[in-house]
Amino acid sequence: MSASLPTTHHPPSTCRTGVAWPRTPPSTTIERVTDEDFSLQDILESRDAGTFVGRTEPLQLFEHNLTLRPNDPRRRFVVSLYGDAGVGKTSLVQRWQAAATKRKCATAYVDEAFDVLSAIERLAGGLAASGSACRGFDSRLRQYRTLRHSVDSDPGAPAGISSVLTRMAVRVGLRAAGEIPIAGVLVGAIDENEAASRVDQYRAYLVGKITRHDDLELLLSPVEALSTAFVADLRKIGQRRQIALFIDTFEQTGRALNGWLLDLLRGTCGKLPADIVVTVSGQHPLDPNQWAGLRNLRVDIELQVFTEAEARELLATQRIVDPGTVDVILRLSGCLPILVALLAESAARGTAGTTDHAETAVDRFLREESDPQRQKAILAGAIPRRLDRDILEVAAGTTVDLDALRRLPFVSAHADGYRYHDVVRTPMLRSLRRASLSDWTERQRALVDHYRERLAELGLRPSERWRNARWRELELEATYHELCAGGVPELPTALQRMTDAYGRTSDSAAKWAQMIAQAGHDSDTDEIRSRGEQLTALLQGSTSDELLLLDGLAVDPLLSTVHRAAALTERSRLHERLEKYQAALDDLDRADALLPGRSWIVGPRGRIHADLGDYDRAFDDLAEAIRIAPDYVGAYSSRSSICRRLRKYEAALDDIDRVIELRPGDAYYLTVRASIYRDLRRFAEAKADLDRAHALAPADTWVLLSRARLWREQRMEREAKADLDRAIALDPQYAAALADRADVLLSLGQYADALVELDRAIAADPRDRWSFILRARVYERSGELSRGVADFTARIRTDPDNPVLLRARADLHLSARHYDDALRDLDRALELSPDDLLALTTRALVYDRSGRRSQGLADLDRVLDLDPTRGHTFGIRAGMKASAGRYDEAIADAERSLELDPFSALAFDRRGSIRLDHGDLDGAMDDLDRALQLDPTLGSALVSRAQITELQGRYTQALADLDRAVEVTPQSSVAVSRRARVHERLGNLDAARSDHDRGVTIPLNQGWALIGRGQFFLHRIGDLSAALHDFARAIDRLPRMAAAWIGRGETYQAMGKATAALADFEYGAELDPFNGWGLYRQALIRLGQGRNDEAAALLDTALSTLDDEADLPRPDPRRLVRRPTFLAAIGEQRDAINYVENAVAEDLPADLLRQVSEELTELGDFIGADQVASVLDVLRSGQLDADVGGLGVEGQ
Repeated sequence: MSASLPTTHHPPSTCRTGVAWPRTPPSTTIERVTDEDFSLQDILESRDAGTFVGRTEPLQLFEHNLTLRPNDPRRRFVVSLYGDAGVGKTSLVQRWQAAATKRKCATAYVDEAFDVLSAIERLAGGLAASGSACRGFDSRLRQYRTLRHSVDSDPGAPAGISSVLTRMAVRVGLRAAGEIPIAGVLVGAIDENEAASRVDQYRAYLVGKITRHDDLELLLSPVEALSTAFVADLRKIGQRRQIALFIDTFEQTGRALNGWLLDLLRGTCGKLPADIVVTVSGQHPLDPNQWAGLRNLRVDIELQVFTEAEARELLATQRIVDPGTVDVILRLSGCLPILVALLAESAARGTAGTTDHAETAVDRFLREESDPQRQKAILAGAIPRRLDRDILEVAAGTTVDLDALRRLPFVSAHADGYRYHDVVRTPMLRSLRRASLSDWTERQRALVDHYRERLAELGLRPSERWRNARWRELELEATYHELCAGGVPELPTALQRMTDAYGRTSDSAAKWAQMIAQAGHDSDTDEIRSRGEQLTALLQGSTSDELLLLDGLAVDPLLSTVHRAAALTERSRLHERLEKYQAALDDLDRADALLPGRSWIVGPRGRIHADLGDYDRAFDDLAEAIRIAPDYVGAYSSRSSICRRLRKYEAALDDIDRVIELRPGDAYYLTVRASIYRDLRRFAEAKADLDRAHALAPADTWVLLSRARLWREQRMEREAKADLDRAIALDPQYAAALADRADVLLSLGQYADALVELDRAIAADPRDRWSFILRARVYERSGELSRGVADFTARIRTDPDNPVLLRARADLHLSARHYDDALRDLDRALELSPDDLLALTTRALVYDRSGRRSQGLADLDRVLDLDPTRGHTFGIRAGMKASAGRYDEAIADAERSLELDPFSALAFDRRGSIRLDHGDLDGAMDDLDRALQLDPTLGSALVSRAQITELQGRYTQALADLDRAVEVTPQSSVAVSRRARVHERLGNLDAARSDHDRGVTIPLNQGWALIGRGQFFLHRIGDLSAALHDFARAIDRLPRMAAAWIGRGETYQAMGKATAALADFEYGAELDPFNGWGLYRQALIRLGQGRNDEAAALLDTALSTLDDEADLPRPDPRRLVRRPTFLAAIGEQRDAINYVENAVAEDLPADLLRQVSEELTELGDFIGADQVASVLDVLRSGQLDADVGGLGVEGQ
């Protein structure tokens, strides 16, 4: 049960709580401790605590709160302390921290933070000092700084990326883990009103350079990633100790930490330990609207000035009891605790007898200091913003006892030294200036010299300085003292240094703006103060405000030409992020006009031109940048990247060679060059670069992934898997490597293992679309389409607006030939992401296969409008146009595909397939030979080339290609089934049966394999029951495939079921009106029924399909050899005999002659053996074996 705070010890005004805290304060009885636990320091601390008066109630209540269990309803987890400056908040917070430490709590304190990351770092440091290190956070922070350095120091990085990453580090809110889109974070990490930045370019660079997904997330979302690591550490600490965190001066730190702290307490980055107390102290109460949701967890305490009784109590502890002295102190201090303590210090020395009411408390304190040297030292200590022993002696101009000074009531310890409280420091500075401006200036100059000496001692080259944190800190303080000494004339230099510091770290610009404002305030220089305050306000605003700031710097007459140009380049980067590319170019043009001939202006302009597609100007600018700076790595790297984008691989290679000359030990650039060698199919050189990169950076997972992909291009799956295993051992959350390993397992037919790997990949990176594409592919190849649809449906139910999931489910619907379902998913995906090129391409395939080819072509046209450099899309469109009979257009698209990808084996394979289907066997063979030169393991090219040699009767060559195809693509039912057919033609029926049986066990293209085996059972084995079973299964899988219906019809026909056969033949003709064999089989039934006219019409149509075939450049002989059978069926025996005579004379392959004999013999069963006898006699008289069916030799 909770109630209002007791008021026994002090009046209610002393401590007010907005939320009730436990009524019963902790006992003041000191528990006995063992000799081992108790120490002299404990005694000293307890006696020092006795001098801390007037805050007994909040001290007791805080300590009592620490004794309560987390599940006690009286327990409070957030303590909000607020009150005016000087009221004693920091002293009380420090007492609370001491109390928590005494209770063995892990404690940490922060009172200065320009951003979240610096605050977490200080809290982690405090916890470490209390004996509970945050090892996970410390490790991730080191890694973050390493990653930032690798990007910031990379001259080949895209323009503006360092600026974007810096802004990501200063966001003040958190997003839940799993809700951070790697690409999306690049768009809106800073200001929700900004337009999307150049996500693809930045993401491509970062994904290439930063290979581990968790590192990529760390770089893109450092606040989230490091907060998550910090919370995880807190949970570990919380298992052993209670935790007390203290955030002071919240009126300043709250600008950066308020949103973050709220998110942290809400569990956005993980669950906090239950046994934690967070204290927030500032001049103002917490925002009641923002913090309303935590009202049951928090207590609010307003700390006011001392009551007169409390002030008297403090004075009494200092043995100041003289009524006159006490009255003077009370009047001068206004009972403000810090001033009471200050005047008590001087009164304790017996010098506070005056009653001059006009003097301030600080003036009184200084006047009553009897030791002139001590007074001088106290005043000197106020001059620097940070104090250590050396700085104090420079400020004072003599040796000073720092230990004595730091015990003064207004001096506090901080991580970077000691500081005076602002309430005291400000009037002391005013007193110094009033006493002697020349002495003020002399002391400031002395401090400038001191800092300049420290800077020189670092021994840094100019290019290293702004990257060094210590150098930046010293330069900041040196410039502060220059402003204080020199006033407005020093402002241009300060602004120029701020421009130099811009974007270096997440808080560098803010620190400089705040320093300028403080220098103006401390030196009482309005112009400097107002400029600093203006800069600070703009930096705390939106990107639009930041543009105004840079705009002002760009035209500021106080800045040098170099620094105005630098401001314009920063402004250009911001415009790029807003996708205002023309404005970005205008900025760089202005910078170039201000400062011609600077590579750091011309080079970035070249990259922007390239991003806008103006490659001529891009090349001009980059060439100029290289002319100006022949060793400019960034320009060479950028030009290489552009050349690669334009498929100018040799030129790309020349530039990256130059980069490696300049950076010979850089594993990143070696890996980039290896990628270009891969584009050129120069695999040995690619491997050499990757081996060297791996030797230089054995823990670089991107190098291992790149080498694995090189192995995979050569179908060396075992070697690829070994490198992927190494990469995953180094980084078990490396999503790209996990997905690639799943792909290897998929290629080996290990579907269950592939799904396990993809589960891990998706858990590591839920936003990576490649993992979902692969997952759909596993279900497709394993034949578990229904299971796959159910899987993705469940995922979509929890994430209905995810276009990646919708597109993956559409792939499965497409494989299942559920075209309407596929279209619904793709239409929705394109509503969510209208320019999704992959979704448009998939929808085009759905349209094509569902008979809406014109709509499919329209989608492909749209893809190529959006990206005319997609060679693969030209290839797909070529195939679609070929299927539509638009052969010339198809070849034109295939050739454009090859222009864009001249080293693409797949592009040659695709053009070869189009030529093969059109009957151009010679052209097809040339293309397929070239494809296999580029990639000897390309299974589809091997199968297509085997198809040509099979057509030419060169079965041994066909079999060799098919053996290789089955070896490199063991899960290809197409290769296995085609090899079975070649075995049939060679008379190897056992081998054919083995391949047919193997083919139907492979889920992908299983329907086609079933048709092939059904034909084998029907025509080679005569097992009609088995044939019927296979054709039925094929129809179930391929309900719109005419060959399956015609095959079943043939089987019914052989079984004497004419009605069933006719129904299948008629439906097959609906599906494919140009299938001559189906028409012929239907005609045979009509002949048997005596419906000769209908049969004749069907046979005429069947013959016309052969005429169409004959018109092709190289017709398919398997179709043409049916002509004598069709002619004999309509009574044209003379024409049939002529065809057979020509076939025999041309030495037609034996298996084709056997096919003619078998078909004529079967025809004789329908129209009479005598009607075909003369044709068969010609076959037998051609000095062939009388049993034509027994021939198994190769035709040539």
